[in-house]
Amino acid sequence: VVAQLLDTLLYAHGHGIIHRDIKPSNVMIDENYQITLMDFGLARSTINPSLTHTGELLGSPRYMAIEQFTGGNVGPKSDYYAVGCLLYEMLTDTPLFDSHDLVGMLTQRMQWTMPEKHEMFSELDHEVYEFLRSCLQADQEKRLATYDQNKLMDLSSNWRLDQMV
Repeated sequence: VVAQLLDTLLYAHGHGIIHRDIKPSNVMIDENYQITLMDFGLARSTINPSLTHTGELLGSPRYMAIEQFTGGNVGPKSDYYAVGCLLYEMLTDTPLFDSHDLVGMLTQRMQWTMPEKHEMFSELDHEVYEFLRSCLQADQEKRLATYDQNKLMDLSSNWRLDQMV
């Protein structure tokens, strides 16, 4: 799922589109485990950012990056933050943030620290953990700082089910 999300986001971001609402209900999985990323209703074009305005609170709070809460500059790294939230939820079977109000969600984000690998999932692959840790960096500048497009494409290739033994 994450490999296909990486491919989808690399394609969208390469065409100047930021999704801004990645969440489980927007990731459809068919019987062959192929995903479709749905609902580009909140998408923002980097080419024509006037489609929505900076400062608007748009998205699903459970999966939103801090910059979406604070009206900051939302970009591709904001989408990867949401991917990190999804991956965390898939690995642990619990949402990363579970408050029922916006203030609670923001407070949880401000106080949250990444658990150690062994605390999350005893058999978690180091590469997966490092990607997750990087996606969930609160500071947008630090988020995926060591991941360029080629490294993300390599991860996608390595994580495909047809590549697994």
